[in-house]
Amino acid sequence: MKKRYRLRKKDGNYFSGSAKTIFLKIPVTSETLKFEEPVVNISTSLMNAVLVKLIGDESPTLPQPVVKEISIKFKSEDIKLIPKNLKRDGFLVVAIYNDSNQLDTETIEIFKQIIIDSESDYIEAVSRLRQKFEVKIKKPKENDGDVIGGNA
Repeated sequence: MKKRYRLRKKDGNYFSGSAKTIFLKIPVTSETLKFEEPVVNISTSLMNAVLVKLIGDESPTLPQPVVKEISIKFKSEDIKLIPKNLKRDGFLVVAIYNDSNQLDTETIEIFKQIIIDSESDYIEAVSRLRQKFEVKIKKPKENDGDVIGGNA
């Protein structure tokens, strides 16, 4: 059974160790949602993680069906993501933030702290992201994260 908001390799989410390129397809529930650059590196020495910002519709979307996918392609070197670490772990946490406000340093630090607190446990990081941004501040479902595997 396909999980509604999961970023899966077979759906076009992957990274290439040799090309140092990351490809994401983010399922969303609103036609007006779009990606806002840049992708932000929130990795630690123990875990690979990026923050992707969406804008265009902040209404709660939990019961809504997925209506499109937002495709994103970026080079690891552009955001100082260490390809050697991607190759070592084979995983990348993708945190998705849906908000029309400017992505400020304080918000980025909240995401980074969640990754730090999760140490090297990728599943724990995703769980903490979901708990922080769905339960505490009631953001839309697009404020989620997932782990994708890579082709090292």
